[in-house]
Amino acid sequence: RRTLLRDGSLVVLGLGLGCAGKAPPVATDSDGTTDGGATEDTDEGGTDPCAVVPEVDGDGWSPIVLADHPGLSEAGGSVTLDLDGLALIVVQPSEGCFVALSRVCTHEGCAVEYRDGRFICPCHGAAFSLDGSVQAGPTPIPLPAYPAGEVDGVVWVQTS
Repeated sequence: RRTLLRDGSLVVLGLGLGCAGKAPPVATDSDGTTDGGATEDTDEGGTDPCAVVPEVDGDGWSPIVLADHPGLSEAGGSVTLDLDGLALIVVQPSEGCFVALSRVCTHEGCAVEYRDGRFICPCHGAAFSLDGSVQAGPTPIPLPAYPAGEVDGVVWVQTS
């Protein structure tokens, strides 16, 4: 009986430790949408992905001409593309705000999609915010983010 209590306590303790550090489920608004993530400085030191001022024609900055990608021309739009050897998903979550993340999920390499203001891996349900941070597992590893901003109809993404 003591062995059962001791072993059972260790199992319960182990289950509790196994869940430590995992993000809580993402809450949805009454209309079923989710918050796309922080767009202001956070207490954790995060930065606003919408406040990027690109270096036009600067080293490491690559252009995406909006006229060539109509899916990216309006708020809520997105496009997947390869830019400088990187598989990216670039979105305009709100008017004038552009975000570029790796479209390769850090869990098992599936192609990430943009839905309801966040990035979702259709394979196992991982969810990421606009800055690439993990909102829901199974992966604890954020998506690589690349600074992006628009100037005169061209979105510039810093790829290196």
